[in-house]
Amino acid sequence: MLVNFIEEYLPFYDQIESFINTTIDLDGYIQQFFTFIDGLDAVTLVLGTLVAALIFVMGTFELLKKLSKLIIVIGILVGLYLLYSNGALDSLIGG
Repeated sequence: MLVNFIEEYLPFYDQIESFINTTIDLDGYIQQFFTFIDGLDAVTLVLGTLVAALIFVMGTFELLKKLSKLIIVIGILVGLYLLYSNGALDSLIGG
């Protein structure tokens, strides 16, 4: 359904798709990945899954830390703009 939607509104989608498939060979890489995963034993799979989960959780918390800092800075800037636009800072600025 999504592909039909994309093909309808992006007339050169077939050319882009064929270029990506011939250049990157994504199907081959995906097949190699699953062949590699299939050859691993259970302990290695569990350890790999735990490491991947740990990296995902740490990345999520780092993203939340950065976004919270960004939200705080934007909030302060909006607050200062509202104070300035209402004239509350006129005595400090001298305007």
